[in-house]
Amino acid sequence: MGRDKAYYEAEELIEKARKEGATELSLRGIGLIELPESID
Repeated sequence: MGRDKAYYEAEELIEKARKEGATELSLRGIGLIELPESID
């Protein structure tokens, strides 16, 4: 399945949250149809 804009936006948000040491991250409302592999 091709990756869409929401997928790449989620990847960026996940990376930013990791760098900032966040313990929570909401990906609601960005239109994801699959979870990025970087969520582990």
